[in-house]
Amino acid sequence: MKFSLMPVAAATLFLATVQSYTIDRESCAKHYDLVQEMVDGAWVRANAALVRAQADPHDADTERLLRNIFDAEGDEARRIVLERIERSTVNGNQDFGIFQFEEKKDIARDRYKVDLFRNDVVIFCNTDRYKRFSKDPEAKFGVLFDEVLEEAVGMTDGCGAAFAWTLPYRRYNVIQLCDWFLTYAANKKYKTITDLTSIKGNLAAAGADKLITKALYTPIDLIQLWDKVMYHEFFHTTAGKNAEDYGGFGGYGWKNVKKLAKKNKEQAANNADSHALVGAASWLMEEGYAVGDDGKITKME
Repeated sequence: MKFSLMPVAAATLFLATVQSYTIDRESCAKHYDLVQEMVDGAWVRANAALVRAQADPHDADTERLLRNIFDAEGDEARRIVLERIERSTVNGNQDFGIFQFEEKKDIARDRYKVDLFRNDVVIFCNTDRYKRFSKDPEAKFGVLFDEVLEEAVGMTDGCGAAFAWTLPYRRYNVIQLCDWFLTYAANKKYKTITDLTSIKGNLAAAGADKLITKALYTPIDLIQLWDKVMYHEFFHTTAGKNAEDYGGFGGYGWKNVKKLAKKNKEQAANNADSHALVGAASWLMEEGYAVGDDGKITKME
């Protein structure tokens, strides 16, 4: 989810540099290993999408996937996928592509100001760093202040109905994983790509996840949901070209992104969950599974 807590400062000059991601150890202490697996799973998806998109020509399964998601084929579809994954520099000073995050920085919070840059990403796992301030100490509502970023961030922490959200702040990008979602994910038998033992078993477990997705969309929407959430959020970063969620939650899920592609191809190309689903499906194809036009998963012959 792309979340708007505050106005984003206008960009001035960005020097081309290798960007990094940091998992905030203080807030992620309970779920650090799970979050690292989610990040690793996101890169697995990105690599699978890269391989599939780079192929020339695309095989029939990849062609069908890209037509479903973006209503595009060949060079057009290839460009849509690669420009948000592959590392590229625009006008000599602005880096794009989520593979910009080549480096992991394992640093303490007191080093964030010194060691992190505008396009880096910090992953937080709760909102304990938020403090509410108001002229009236008895007031129930007031602006939240992020004590780590040292910025006012709005009226809500954004985790009431979301799994996660992302925002490019003035100092660096923030991916906020909501604590309730991580607690739920940690209690699932099947969590991430790295501990996958059975596609069939994973799908069976995914069936229960309609509790948190509000609706049982299709198998491709639910399989390895944790990795997909992280991969989705990376597209909301500066390196991911600040992808949108068109229609809010209406931009999520296989059925919705297919509709979006037919309705507005430009929006589909800039929709975060569209790219996340390409990564999910590409990984499944690499594992020997096919994703049908209806989002169902079958074993390739």
